[in-house]
Amino acid sequence: MKKLREHLEKYEGSRILDVATGQGTFMSMIASVYDGFVEMTGIDISDRAIAAVEKSFSDPRISARKMDVNDMCFEEGYFDITCLSNSMHHVNDINETIGNMAKVTMDDGLLIFNEMRRDNDSEKKMTHTYLHHFWAEIDRLNGITHEETLTLDQILDVFEKSENVDIVEYWELDTGAGQEIDESAYEWLNNTIDASLKRAEGRGDYDRLLEEAAGLKKRLKDVGFKSASQVMVVLKKR
Repeated sequence: MKKLREHLEKYEGSRILDVATGQGTFMSMIASVYDGFVEMTGIDISDRAIAAVEKSFSDPRISARKMDVNDMCFEEGYFDITCLSNSMHHVNDINETIGNMAKVTMDDGLLIFNEMRRDNDSEKKMTHTYLHHFWAEIDRLNGITHEETLTLDQILDVFEKSENVDIVEYWELDTGAGQEIDESAYEWLNNTIDASLKRAEGRGDYDRLLEEAAGLKKRLKDVGFKSASQVMVVLKKR
C-alpha cells in the first residue's frame, strides 16, 4: 500500500471518484492509507451497491450516487483522482469508460485502475480465475456484461493504446488476500457454484455447465483456492 499512498499524497485536499464502486471496497482501501481528501464519491448503477456504501461509511466526506460512468453529471475536470477497481471486465467499452473518466479528471490528475489478472503465479490462484470465468459466463447467459479477466500484458495494452492516459507506474497489489482460506470459505464457494448453476437452468449449455461445475468443485478439493493476483495501474491524464 506504500506505493499507492505515495501517489495519493501528492494531491492534498483532493476530490476522488470511484467508478463502479460496488460495496465501496476500493474507497475503503484508499481511506485506510490516505486521509488528505475532502470528498470521495462512489458511483454505481446498482441500488443495492449504493445502499451498502451508505451503510458502511460514517465519514461525511464519503458518499455514493446512483450513476452510469457513461452518463455522469459532474463538471469536466472536477476530480483530482478517478478510480476503477476490478471492473474493467464489467464495462461494455473500456476505452469509452477511460475517456469518460479522464473527462471528469483535472488536467495532470490521476486515474487509478486496480484489476484482477488471469496469468496468476500459482495453481491455487488459478482456481479463483476459473471460478470467476464460470460465474462470468452465466452472467452473460443472463444478459449481464461480464467478460473473462485479462492477462497483465492485455491490461497494460489497453492503456498503452488509449489516447487519454499515460502509464506512470504499475505493480502487483499485495493485500494479503492470497492467504489460505478456511473450511467455511470452501463451503461458501461450493454453495456459490450451485447458486450460479440455478441461474443457468433451462439454457442449452446447462449440461456442459453442470459438468464444468463438478470439475470446479473437484479442483477446490484437490488443488485449493487463493484469491487471484491483482495489478494496480497509476496513470496520468494527458
